[in-house]
Amino acid sequence: IALDRLQTGFVLDTDGYLELPYIGNLKFGGHTIAECEKMVVEKLTGYFETPVVRIQLLSFHVTILGEVGNEGRYTIYDPNATIVDAITFADNLTDYADRSKIKIIRKEGLTAQIIYINLLREDLLGQPGYYLQPDDIILVAPLKARQTKKYTLPTYTTTISLITSSITFFLLIFTLSTR
Repeated sequence: IALDRLQTGFVLDTDGYLELPYIGNLKFGGHTIAECEKMVVEKLTGYFETPVVRIQLLSFHVTILGEVGNEGRYTIYDPNATIVDAITFADNLTDYADRSKIKIIRKEGLTAQIIYINLLREDLLGQPGYYLQPDDIILVAPLKARQTKKYTLPTYTTTISLITSSITFFLLIFTLSTR
């Protein structure tokens, strides 16, 4: 079955290469869209007098983990998708999500860049990391209240119950023995 490239686009292989008809393999992985357009224009210059090339991102993946309704890997079809879009795809943040410290791990070449986003700041749109990039990993940390509610409070409640029961038991024995 032949695919209509005008509708489906071209897909990079796992090594970041794209095979284009008449041109061959080009390494797009690790380059910006502008750099990729320039590479294709250079290759087409022998075939056309003044080639015009427009490359756009059709889809990419992001992963969102932590205090969200539905963790997972999501396919994004909007090249201008934002951190808010990713949170919406993941069924929003839970009540215990720390909205002031959302971490984005972004691969740049062989290194990983860590970006923190504060959803509570008024200048949210101006923060680095607001716009998503391919293969971003978004980590939503829990508030300390979650740990307190899940682990600390039950421990204290159990301890206080045991102490109260022990005191009641000893008072009952003491009362019965003094009669």
